[in-house]
Amino acid sequence: MAFLILFAMTCVGWFTPSAQAGAWNQKAGEGLIITTSGWFHADDLFQDDTVRVDFLGYTKSETRIWIESGLTKKLTFVGNTAYQDLDYRDDLSRITYQGLDDIELGVQWQFKRKEGLAAAIRASYIIDSGLDNRFPDVQSNGDTVEFRALLGQSKETLIGDFFHDTQVAIRVDTLGIFDSIHGTTTLGYKPTDRWSVMAQGFADYTENLATDGSRDQVRSQISGQLSLVHQFKPGRYAQLGGKLTLDGRNAVKERALIIGVWTEY
Repeated sequence: MAFLILFAMTCVGWFTPSAQAGAWNQKAGEGLIITTSGWFHADDLFQDDTVRVDFLGYTKSETRIWIESGLTKKLTFVGNTAYQDLDYRDDLSRITYQGLDDIELGVQWQFKRKEGLAAAIRASYIIDSGLDNRFPDVQSNGDTVEFRALLGQSKETLIGDFFHDTQVAIRVDTLGIFDSIHGTTTLGYKPTDRWSVMAQGFADYTENLATDGSRDQVRSQISGQLSLVHQFKPGRYAQLGGKLTLDGRNAVKERALIIGVWTEY
């Protein structure tokens, strides 16, 4: 139920009106690179019945990069991946992984843009990392194709600027079978030209297939993040944030510290 409530709110993105990301496409020949480092920890997990239980532990360090590069007035290339060092331990198994996370390569089309409003759609190919993700990751194994709708709005007021960015995505595997659905929202406040505060919500729902084609396991995860962003140079931004898993099913209850740098070019 909590997942449905959050998803109904259609909660993404790393976005401020000045940084021009999310639903706002990049101008042709210009772009944005966001690099983040995160440190994740968990000692609780949500089981298949959504009951939270203790387990031996889960740690992950991650360095992620997002790239958006303007191709034309209406088209922007998007991509992201991460390098992860992951260790998951319970009474029956241990999973360790060092290597790349899933790789996203896509194109975003801006079909609506005016002052204070932007709308776009995106198509991406997701190259699976091959991570054994029974619990550490709510994404299912295998390459997928993602279709994403994005909507962004901003409003200038006497006490600062307010903005939000909403994204909803569905993924199918290479055979066209439903894989997962994702919703993200960013609500932000920019009191000055150099400072922004963002509250973000993330919701993911995945149905995995067993080898016989039946539905094997449902995974869901709801998490929130609070971030502070500061522009320290023209076109350069620093981010500090904390992230927490609020609810889930077959997912760990992550706590994370995240730092990042955004660079416009």
